[in-house]
Amino acid sequence: MRLNAPTLSRRLFASAAFALALGLSAAQAATPAETYIGDNVQKGLAILNNPSLSVADKQAQFQSFLESLTDIHRIAVFTLGPAAVSAPPADVDAFVQAFRGYAAAVYQEQLAHYSGQTLKVTGSIQHAPGDVIVQTVVQDPNEPGRGDEVDFRVADTNGKMQVIDASVSGVWLA
Repeated sequence: MRLNAPTLSRRLFASAAFALALGLSAAQAATPAETYIGDNVQKGLAILNNPSLSVADKQAQFQSFLESLTDIHRIAVFTLGPAAVSAPPADVDAFVQAFRGYAAAVYQEQLAHYSGQTLKVTGSIQHAPGDVIVQTVVQDPNEPGRGDEVDFRVADTNGKMQVIDASVSGVWLA
């Protein structure tokens, strides 16, 4: 099946976002970035598995949670490409807001399709000082032996870690 760019971007973002909400294997994270990803997977799971929350409340809390983990502005501006430099600031802001809405809609649409998968942190690679790629594998209990590679680029800026990009099977979001 051929994927066009919007479909691939939607699938990539959905997969990366939902990987954050999936379970973490028992393996202990070794680096601060690995710990950050592992800990936040557990927080995402707590939201999604909370039986006292309505579907709407889960979606709202999970969206807020994802926005706290990711630098959505940075990802949106990167996605906009060279036009971000020459576009009026109001247009860039409008694009960032539209991208934020798009990202939320994608994960909300896909939310019901994910259950029982686990996310195993397999390691990390320092890309640059304060810039680490955390390597993970998403495993589906219905397909043992098969795993999808999902990597997270984590930036540590002034002591605050944020996901600035994500990759599914080697295809990066930004």
